[in-house]
Amino acid sequence: MLDRDREEEIDGDDEILQDIDGYRKILGATLGTWSRAQRIGFIAGLAERWLGVYEKFAAEEGWGDVARLRACLDAAWAHVQGRTVAPAELSDYRTAVLTNTPDMDDFEAAWPALCACQILDHALEACGKADSEEAGKLALKAALAVYEGASEDEPDGDATLDAKRDTWRQRAVQEEIAAHFRLFQGVYWLPSATPAMVEAFRSNLRTGRA
Repeated sequence: MLDRDREEEIDGDDEILQDIDGYRKILGATLGTWSRAQRIGFIAGLAERWLGVYEKFAAEEGWGDVARLRACLDAAWAHVQGRTVAPAELSDYRTAVLTNTPDMDDFEAAWPALCACQILDHALEACGKADSEEAGKLALKAALAVYEGASEDEPDGDATLDAKRDTWRQRAVQEEIAAHFRLFQGVYWLPSATPAMVEAFRSNLRTGRA
């Protein structure tokens, strides 16, 4: 769970939580209270949820190696639990993600699956960062990739404030953000979680119960 001060802070953030920029401010403040492992765990949690999006795409298109991406995600979770990922191994994992990232020129409906790969790559990149601050920056990038993947339209860097708020209110976006706040709860407990607890947490993320 979040500490009481953080809960009160979030409760008072309704005015801020009107678009993706406001959410990123809240997430940044939350990340500031977390360890490096928790920050990477947050990205891995997002990747866990979104690997199902990739799996659906792969089944429909007959393209992509879901099992290989699952192994990459397993490596990220193992790192969260204390296992060091060697640089060469990490490079192989990230290459596998790149190889299995769909091209928008080849697949009309590739955007959500492409975002899923971006999130997973951010998790792996964070595993190679010794600096907790760098892991935090990648967590923010991963959250933005979720937002963009859930949005009905591809992102527009020049979107007006009203347009951002319209996107923010889309049902799929709101469902994802609600899931993020549930994910916060699990990430809080990660430092003391046993392997069995982490596996249960991952299962809940895949089925939408966390």
